[in-house]
Amino acid sequence: MLYDMGGATVGVAAFGLDGGIDSYGAGVAFGFGSNALIAIDASTNTDFEGIRVKPALGINLSNVQLSYGYGIEVDNKGGSFIRSGSAVGIGIELNQTFHLQAYYNQIAQYYAGLTIRF
Repeated sequence: MLYDMGGATVGVAAFGLDGGIDSYGAGVAFGFGSNALIAIDASTNTDFEGIRVKPALGINLSNVQLSYGYGIEVDNKGGSFIRSGSAVGIGIELNQTFHLQAYYNQIAQYYAGLTIRF
């Protein structure tokens, strides 16, 4: 779930809803003008172990969005859904209805998706 708080966007997540929650996540993003944002995400397992944080920078260039983040293990106990190390992403707004996205090393090692807006 994402919440727009005016100057910041706050998000919370729970993973494993179909078989029992196994991890949680939260994050906050701050925009700087219309072209940049800084985000910090964190995740942990249900025992609040395996904590990882990922600060990231996003750049908006008209119809193209770029992102770079770096996942850091806080307690080295595993169990977090945020991946360690560098992560990159690209989003391309094809038109007002279709938005293409691709990421490397975010939650999955590779991800590609198409968002359809109504």
